[in-house]
Amino acid sequence: MNNPVSDVFNEPIKKSSTESHDIMMESGTTMSPSSSKQISHECIDCTTDFIKWNEELLKRLVHMGYYQVIIPLLYDHILREANYFNYLLDTFDNEHLVYENLPF
Repeated sequence: MNNPVSDVFNEPIKKSSTESHDIMMESGTTMSPSSSKQISHECIDCTTDFIKWNEELLKRLVHMGYYQVIIPLLYDHILREANYFNYLLDTFDNEHLVYENLPF
């Protein structure tokens, strides 16, 4: 049986894990300003997809009659946090990043 909530959940998770793996394989063990910018752009794209996923999931939960208080509040909180994270990534200035202090 096809579960619409499960379908919405699985697609972005698979996509983001594949993109993360590809970035790590391309950058190898070295980090440079260009690979850092690529990771920032990929994070923005992934976060945007995550926001869309949360919006769609919340719509489906409400449409399907899941009116328990905790589920909509949880997804609303996750959505606000993801939007804020996306805002931070958009305003992040790679020019001021000190590459010697990065943990990788």
